Amino acid sequence: MAVPDITEMKKHDILCKRRRKYHMKFENAKVLVADIDGTIVTKGEVPGPLTIEAMKMLHAHGVQLGIASGRVINDSLKGRHKEWNLPFQFDVLIGMNGGQVLLTKTGELYEQYALSTDTLREVMTWMKPLGLIASIYEGNHMVATAIDEMQCKAQSYGDHRQPWRY
Repeated sequence: MAVPDITEMKKHDILCKRRRKYHMKFENAKVLVADIDGTIVTKGEVPGPLTIEAMKMLHAHGVQLGIASGRVINDSLKGRHKEWNLPFQFDVLIGMNGGQVLLTKTGELYEQYALSTDTLREVMTWMKPLGLIASIYEGNHMVATAIDEMQCKAQSYGDHRQPWRY
């Protein structure tokens, strides 16, 4: 399939051909980062053909693409392009709602942790008597004070994380 020239696109959004009320111009776009769950896909699904086509078109025109998640950057997120049958890796991966940024071409990982390990342990200890489940990420694994349906679902969405108990 030939990749259309972005500058020749008519009065429609290249990401939402069906929604003609939108009009976006991408001639000067350099980077596009989108959230995954609830934005690019329904939770745990793959993007539709129009979304995949748009990503391929933007990438072919030199736009750097990225995906963002509230979850940790792990092997599953790093391999999402393969799961979605994209012939290229995303240029940037954002995890933990902006707490992690991975530039995939250089492998540079930027992380920001606002709380110390001791503070996290203290908060998790306070949560336990309230029946709340605290979870954090340690590398590719979710560490939780208990295992419930949410932690089990994380595995079914392709995260392949093994929830652990404290």
